[in-house]
Amino acid sequence: MCSVPDTPKRPAFVGAVTVTQQIPSIARSPDRALIVRTALAGCPSARALSVLRQVSDCQHRA
Repeated sequence: MCSVPDTPKRPAFVGAVTVTQQIPSIARSPDRALIVRTALAGCPSARALSVLRQVSDCQHRA
């Protein structure tokens, strides 16, 4: 698994967020990647990710 240190991102909806990004290897599909981005629970970045998830959910339902 590849881990990237905390990285600042700036989605337009919520402003700056800091996330930890992990890219685990997928043995059966080496040409594919799963990118996991997380933030510390309870911090402003975690709340921002929650808002982004809600927006994404609404867009997929439309």
